[in-house]
Amino acid sequence: MDDEAGVCKATTKSKNNIGEFFIQQGDFFVSRGNTVDLVGLGSVVETEITEEIIYPDLYIRLRLDENVINKKYLALLFNSFFGRVYFKYVSDQIKIIRKIEDKQNQLKMLIEEEIREN
Repeated sequence: MDDEAGVCKATTKSKNNIGEFFIQQGDFFVSRGNTVDLVGLGSVVETEITEEIIYPDLYIRLRLDENVINKKYLALLFNSFFGRVYFKYVSDQIKIIRKIEDKQNQLKMLIEEEIREN
């Protein structure tokens, strides 16, 4: 399988449970990173996968109880206008929290340095 640049990525690494990470028909994925515009995009693998392909680390595979929620509906919701606004809002809030945590850590280090010097 080629990536966007047309390069096939392979690994010789193996684990006893590697089969758990192969993409299968019916898998639901949500993107977890890269840019704000890509966070939270949902997708369902609709075709049969005949190769042993491992999903990348930018995706999270969710196992959903289809008696409770329809995977295709959830993907449509995540990718809708309202879903995109929600994930952008959440992403912005996380950035603010991280900035606050960074400032708190800087203040803590300054206090600890002042205590050591006195």
